[in-house]
Amino acid sequence: MGVGARKLTVASLLANVLLAALVVFLLVRQEPRRIPNIEPTAVPTASALVSASPAVRTPGPGNSANRWLGEKSPANEVALMLDLTCPATLTAPMDIAPDDSVDAPDARICLRIRQGANEVIQPGGGRADFPFQLAADGTFALGVRCRWTSDGVGSVLCNNSLFVHIDGRLYVLSGESDGNPTWHWEITPTVRLAAGLHWLSIESREDGVVADRAALLPASHSFSPHALDAVQPTRLFGLAGKGPSDDPQGRIGSATFLFAQTGSWVIGQGQVNDVTVVSRLDDPAVSFRGTVKFTTAEGGRSLAVRDIALTAAQPFDRQVITLDMASVAGDHDVMVIAEVLDAQGLLVHREELRFLRGYEWAFAAVPSGRGGVPVARDWLAKLSSRKPDAVSGKWIVVTDRSCYDWSGAVDLGRVFHNAPATAAVAVTFIGADTHLDHRSFMFQCDDRGWLAVNGEQVVALPTDLPREANRLWTSARLNPGRNAVVAYVEQRSAYWGFRFEVINWHWQGRRGDVIRALKVGGN
Repeated sequence: MGVGARKLTVASLLANVLLAALVVFLLVRQEPRRIPNIEPTAVPTASALVSASPAVRTPGPGNSANRWLGEKSPANEVALMLDLTCPATLTAPMDIAPDDSVDAPDARICLRIRQGANEVIQPGGGRADFPFQLAADGTFALGVRCRWTSDGVGSVLCNNSLFVHIDGRLYVLSGESDGNPTWHWEITPTVRLAAGLHWLSIESREDGVVADRAALLPASHSFSPHALDAVQPTRLFGLAGKGPSDDPQGRIGSATFLFAQTGSWVIGQGQVNDVTVVSRLDDPAVSFRGTVKFTTAEGGRSLAVRDIALTAAQPFDRQVITLDMASVAGDHDVMVIAEVLDAQGLLVHREELRFLRGYEWAFAAVPSGRGGVPVARDWLAKLSSRKPDAVSGKWIVVTDRSCYDWSGAVDLGRVFHNAPATAAVAVTFIGADTHLDHRSFMFQCDDRGWLAVNGEQVVALPTDLPREANRLWTSARLNPGRNAVVAYVEQRSAYWGFRFEVINWHWQGRRGDVIRALKVGGN
């Protein structure tokens, strides 16, 4: 190759390099391309239901791609409207009761996930299941009428989503980042369903959510919120013996009875211990007459008895029963047996309900941070002596358990009547029958704090842990007699309080409790 040819080749390479650099420069200068949301199904989605109504929307990441349902179809085109206040199954802490949140616009009966419910939820809890039948195959979106409730303290928003399952397929209904405190409709992506029996499940994701209806919407139609609101909900029954094909144990019985602790779980002053009983008949060929009764597990004391009558003409029943728990003896846990008996007195359903008799506490406001530590440690020294007069002076002594919220957490806002305070010390005493290296203390505070037993700090927590029950367990040595327990909790923002629990032990098979009581006074 000659010199001229080599020069030409080098020049061509340089030109190609410059051209490629120019293309890259122009691409970089372009606006970033936004990637559209991709629905998890190939069938037509709720985005086909177009209008300008702001009261119905489908979920998306941050709801950045809202899709609106329109004004086109009459209400009678709705495939099915389910009443969410009458499920086939229900697990705590989800319940059915009037919306009693601080910003409730009315007291309608609804499916509730109360503020604070996720702090006490157990695996498998917080779920309601609803069977429904379709006469023909179709493609549907599911709408849920719901409301995101206020927590009353202006906490960070985490009350605007829930899980929805359709035949096991999971969807997340999520609202706007600023929440929507009004009743409105949230819509899932569409799903293809065959004719026959299906299951809808509503499950807790964030607490502070209430819902009362679910609508199955044909994807070929569009609906206004007003049209959906006008449809009367259906309470399906007559499904006895049916159930999921993959779960032989999940068949629907002829009658279903659900118990929900819809009042306070705590026994004490100002605590109303309501239990809601929801009954449904799923075999129109039979009727049911019987009674529901509540008795204490220990001693068999009767607390309430009510009649239940279900017929094909009236297949549903809901009763709210207030239990007189204040007069029931017991140091802490009180187990209540809820039973349904038929007309012949035969047992057809049984559940156990747990109520808490909160511990007695003495409270004092102290400076937060290092300023409060000497004050708290000074009281640790006084309390470790277990003197009867150790708690006195300017302390607020609460022996009637009015310092607890409905779920069993100590609410320091109630104690100090929401007066400005930066930290608090709470004191109680444990009575033990013998020396114990007790390994069953649960302590969880909303903001930074620590727990000490007999003058020894056993746990210290930062500000970023939620106040969830059963999250952290620790141990401490207990002496015979009275043992001083001191909790220190700072107030940084929003909620102010803590959870404290002691699991009782039975010593070497003997009858009676090793841990006798948690009280401010006495031995």
